[in-house]
Amino acid sequence: MKLFNRYFLLAVASCCIFTACSNNDDYVSGSAANSGENVYFAASNESSPVLATDENTFSITVERSNGTAAESIPLIVATPHDSIFTVPATVDFASGETSKTITITASAKMQMFKKYALSLAIPEAYTHQYAETEVYPRMELSVLKEDYQPYANGTYTCEFFGDSWEAELEYSPILNLYRFSGCWMPGYDVTFTWDGGASITVNGGEAITTGYVHSRYGMVSATPIKDECGYDTDSKLFTFGYTWTVSAGPFGDYADYFEITEMH
Repeated sequence: MKLFNRYFLLAVASCCIFTACSNNDDYVSGSAANSGENVYFAASNESSPVLATDENTFSITVERSNGTAAESIPLIVATPHDSIFTVPATVDFASGETSKTITITASAKMQMFKKYALSLAIPEAYTHQYAETEVYPRMELSVLKEDYQPYANGTYTCEFFGDSWEAELEYSPILNLYRFSGCWMPGYDVTFTWDGGASITVNGGEAITTGYVHSRYGMVSATPIKDECGYDTDSKLFTFGYTWTVSAGPFGDYADYFEITEMH
């Protein structure tokens, strides 16, 4: 009797399992991984395009792993900004082409110094979703329009880093600001106001995130020292006094210098 009960229970369990597996009539299998084609955005693309006042277009490069045949790849476009960007509906590769540059047009409605988000993606059917890669089928862009123009070239010297390099000083008439773009590290700018004489004010007197990450203490900031910032007309030399600081405390006071060698 115990043996019968055991067989009976096993039979019931088997029926339950079979029923559970077969009742989901709405089940749809996932998309199979693309075994041949891989389309992606080139690593050389700039994720933060900057347009000058007289510019209304920028370029994005799309690449593919297989250039055997001509092919049109659709683009998925998303943006919260209506009527700002005109993006081609497809990327059209000719036979033999593995790289194609498309042009995106920005509307005259773009406001100066306002960042506009734009998302571009390649449909999954044309990509390798799960491959380890340094290039991707999606791009998140932040597009900016500004009026900064070259003002002067010169030699920039940083006591803290113990180094000098050639640099360009820019000026924005709209903001009435001077700028060193990527002063110490890419993406970390330094701005200041200047009355044309000896007086300058760096970053409104506030601390500047330098972009330099100390291996032990983390991100380094530089706070302008008002009385140690200025311009000498005779030598054409800007002086920027800073207190260099990390979360644990200050490293000390060191000056930066910019000597103008050429005016634009």
